Parts: sequence; structure tokens; C-alpha cells
Amino acid sequence: MGSPGGMGGSSRDPFYGSGDNYRARRIQSPGMIQALSPRAPMTRPDLFKGLRSDESREYSNKSKESAGHTRTLLGFIFCALALTIGLMALKASPVIKIGPYGLIQAFSLWYYVAIAILVLSFAWVLPTEKYRSLLLSAHLAVFVMLLHGAPGVIESAPRFPMAWVTTDFTDYIANTGNLLPGLDARFCWPAFFAASALLDKAAGIDTALELVRWWPVALNLLYLPLIFRIAKVFLRSDHEAWIATAIFPVANWIGQDYYSPQSVSYLLYLTFFYILIGPLGANDAPLWRSFRRPQGHKYGSAAESQQSGRETPSIAREQKNPRAFGFYLGLLTLLMAAMAAGHQLTPIVATATAFVLVLAGRTRIRWIVIAFALMTVAWICYGAEAFWSGHESMLIGGVGSLTGNVSGSVAARVVGNAPHEFVVHIRLLTSGIVWLLAILGALLWRPRNGYLAALVLCFLVSFGILAGGDYGGEGMLRVFLFGLPPAVCLIAALISKLRWTYRQIALIAVLSLMVPFFLVSRWGNELFEMIRPNEVTAAGVLYHIAKPGSNLVTVVQVAETNSPDELITEFPSVKGFNSITLNLTQLGPGVMAEIVDAASANPKGGYLVISTSQVDYAWLNYNWPPTWGATMEKELSQSPHFKLRYSNPDAEIFQYIPGRGSK
Repeated sequence: MGSPGGMGGSSRDPFYGSGDNYRARRIQSPGMIQALSPRAPMTRPDLFKGLRSDESREYSNKSKESAGHTRTLLGFIFCALALTIGLMALKASPVIKIGPYGLIQAFSLWYYVAIAILVLSFAWVLPTEKYRSLLLSAHLAVFVMLLHGAPGVIESAPRFPMAWVTTDFTDYIANTGNLLPGLDARFCWPAFFAASALLDKAAGIDTALELVRWWPVALNLLYLPLIFRIAKVFLRSDHEAWIATAIFPVANWIGQDYYSPQSVSYLLYLTFFYILIGPLGANDAPLWRSFRRPQGHKYGSAAESQQSGRETPSIAREQKNPRAFGFYLGLLTLLMAAMAAGHQLTPIVATATAFVLVLAGRTRIRWIVIAFALMTVAWICYGAEAFWSGHESMLIGGVGSLTGNVSGSVAARVVGNAPHEFVVHIRLLTSGIVWLLAILGALLWRPRNGYLAALVLCFLVSFGILAGGDYGGEGMLRVFLFGLPPAVCLIAALISKLRWTYRQIALIAVLSLMVPFFLVSRWGNELFEMIRPNEVTAAGVLYHIAKPGSNLVTVVQVAETNSPDELITEFPSVKGFNSITLNLTQLGPGVMAEIVDAASANPKGGYLVISTSQVDYAWLNYNWPPTWGATMEKELSQSPHFKLRYSNPDAEIFQYIPGRGSK
């Protein structure tokens, strides 16, 4: 028989064993002494607590991973669903429903359903880690396709008259190898036309017109990676960079992404911007602090960088990899040369951006900024001499006239009938919302890396455009466009101040608010900005029947870069005809006399064209009666001075007949 202690123990218990072994383990295991103390009685679950915690953690991780895979898969499905529904909805949207408020009147209800699915899905999958870049990129690609590619699906012909003009310039260079700087100012900045003509020839493309339809989609897709990289440098977060990138396409309503020099110059500008703050970025002390430093202080020291949360000085990085520095510096120089020879305004803004980044200590380049400025001035003085020679007032006439430039860019556009004024007000409101959110972001965001000042300066530098001129009435448009990259970064920084759930809700709210504003702002003038196939046919007939050197007359006053009839007023200049615009802002008894004078001034003959685009433009912008075109056609038909030579539902061509009596 065992001892009482043995009997009292639990010898039959396989876990506790005999009493002697139990007492030995009590002495050898302090953890068990604590576990068996009256204050903390040991239980079997306590012994397996650590093991079960590990198992629970592993199970939780597997559950999260499984949920992440499910969310990723559903994200791709929602993305494909939105693309399918959106394209089908655009195919079902009739052109005939495009009205005075633009393309938004033609959209099917399912189009808005597709946009809603895409916005909700993007915000929902934003925290995803598995295939995040691919998933979010797919969402944004569909977003750009549905927003910026809508006319390409709905309309029969590639849109926007100025894009057609640009293709004619490109085709002329491709076919002749010559420039015409005395004909049009755009030939004085020929880099885009020459490069495009070279690529067209190399690719075997007969005409650059084949690129026009999907050019805005392609350019916006190229903008997005650069916006993401710029935002990531400033915001130091992938999630915040994705938010900024998602806001950009819906905020970019300006419409400078059509087939044109400025669309490619803006792409070069974004590349230039990113290289300055990315591969050649720095975290040095801003130069304005040097005026408050004690003498002998070492700027950008390692100790200062560590205390302020900044990285090590840029000079050390430059010494570690001088070849990379030289490569990117050479790339910056090439980009500046291309911008200087390709567009009037972009190199000036790029130089100013580089200058403020140097001031803020955000880039490693220093005095090379002076070389960038000299490259821009040198091209204007020598390469564009044909533009400014004898027209100095066009170049410097608006310098310093801030009030006049703002009035020419804003007040002069708020004219026309009620629908057109509504579109203009929506554009102003859209710009105001973006700027307001950016300002709130600048006020509430407090980064430790010192990039706030650089972002604000890059945002403000675009307003310097207004001090240089109204830029043909488009000064404020360019201010908004060049200020958009830092603006979306500041908006993303504002949204990132919220917790994750509220951050997603805020992103959905911002995108949902901006989408309808974008659709009105971007496509509100589609009634006269779209190209009708019948008008293209009429232009071809006009060039066939008109004698070279004759006058081609239109009646309405149009802005240089926003003409509804550029197709038949700018093409003739390249093709050897004289294009005349009467600049009529109102109808009156003397209109017919002015038309006769313009058409009869050329002994080689004169032709007058009236198109649906002209009629809609004058109706919307000058508040002319919507039937003014029919009235003028009737008067021309009854006039002994004109003969109808061609007619289709969207255009009529009248030829001036000399030597006939007055009406």
C-alpha cells in the first residue's frame, strides 16, 4: 500500500503522476509554484494558453489572408463588371440626345451605375495588400476609359476641331518635310509636330487623324503613374498616393489632353517634376532658413536631419552614385529642350517649379535652373522669332496686368445663353472645390518630412501664369492644370487625416461629388466641340470645288483655340486658301453687306460655309436665335451674289458670284 501522501496524490492521474514526482516538479518549476499558488490556481487551460494563442494567431492570419484573396478576386470582378456595363451603356447612348448641357444628356442610366460600382469597389479594395498595384491600376484604367473615352465610343468621328487642325500640321510636315512658321504660331514650336510626323512615318500611319479618337485616354493613362510617383514622394504612403491618383482623372476637366503639343508637353512636365523630387530629390533645409542661421552653421547636417525626421543630406547621396546623378541631370536637360521647342508655356512653368523646389530644399539640382531658364528664353528669342517679330505686344502685352488677365480668362467666358452660362459656372465651381480641398489639406496636414512647404509652393507657382498674360483667354485653365498635381496630393493628405473607415467614406464622397461636375465641365460644350461626319464631308467638297487662293468665309467670332469651325477655317491656310472670320457677335441689317465684302475681296473667288457647329456655337455663346442659321441660308439663297454649291443636313456651301446686280 502506498503512503497516505501517495494515496492522497493522484497516482492514477496520468498528468499529475505520483506525489513525489509532483513535489519535485513543484520545487524545480517556479512557474508552476506561481500557477499553484492560492491567488492563481493552476488549471489545464493555463498550461496551453501560449500554445492556443499561437494557434489562434495563425488561424486569424489565415482567415485574414483568405479574406484578402476574396476581396482581391471580387475587386477584379467588380472592375470587369463596371467596364462591361459602362461600355454597353455608352454604346446605347445616342448622339442625337447631346444637348446644350453637353454629353451628360446623352448618357444612359447604366453608365452612372457603372461609375458607382467602380468608385465603391476602388474604395473597398484600397486596403488590399495582395496584388494591390495591379488591382487598383485596373480600376483607374477603367475609370479613365469611362470618363475620358466616352465621346470615342458614342460619337462617329474623332472629336474636337483643334485636334483635326493639329493632325493637318503633322501630316504637312510628314509629307513635305517643311515648316511654315510664318503661317501659324504653332509652327514656331514644332517639336511635337516633327516628332509625331517621324513616328507616323516609322509606324506606317497614313495620317495622324488615326490617333485622335483615343489620344485623351492614352495620355491620361500615361499621366497616372507619374501622378502616383509624385504623390508617393510627397506623402510617403502608397495608400495616400493611390487616393491622389484616383482624384486626378476626375479633377482633370480642362481638356488639354487632346492630340496637341500641350498634351505631350504636360506629360514631359510631370516627368520633369518627378525626376526633380524623386531620383534627384533631397531633404535639405529650405534656403530661406539660411537667413536665420548662426554664422558657421552646417546646413543639412546628419544631426539636424535626424532631429527633424529628415533623411541624410543630398550631397552624400550624390557622392555615392554620381553616375545616376549625371544620367538624371542629362535627362532633365533633354526634357527641358523638348518642352522649350514644343510649347510656349510649359517650359516656363517647369523652370519656375524647379526654382521653388530648389528654394524648398527638395531637389539636388541647384544652379542648373539658370540653364533651364536660358534654354526657354533662347528658343523664344531665336527659334520662335517668326512668331514675335513685329508682334511684340502679343508676347509681352499682358505682362503684369493681373486684373485684365483674370478678366480675360474668367469674366469673358461667362457669356451666352442660360445653358452655356450654367456649364461655365460648373467649371468655376469644380475648380473652386478642388482648390478649397487643397487649401484645407495644406492647413490641416502636418508632415514631419518638411514637404508641405514644397507642395504649397508648387501649387502657388502656377498662379504666376496670370502675371504673364491671359494666354489667349485660357490663363485660368492653365493655372488649374499645372496646379493640379500638388492639389490632389494635398487633398489626399486631407483625407488621410481620417481613420480607415472614414477615409474610405471620404474618398467615395469626393469622387461621387466630382464625377457629375467632371461630366458637365469636360463635356458641356460637346454640342459644338464634336465633329459631325457631314461637316467633314462638306470640308472635303469645299477643298475640291474652291480654287486655290480663294477666300473661305465664316461669320461667327470664335476663340483661337476653341473654334467650332476650325476644320474649315484653319485647314485652308495649310492647303493654300485664305480663311476669313467676320467676327460677328450679333446679327443685324448689315450682316449681308459684310459677307459680300469679305467674299468679293479676292478675284480668285469666295465661298461661305454655314455648319451646324457654327449655329450651335453662336446660339450658346452669343445667345443668337437657334434658327439664325436657317434665316441666313434663306437670305443667301435669295441673294443674287451667292449660289448654293453643296448642301447636307449639317453644312451648306455658298459660292460668291461676281458681276451680278445688288439684291
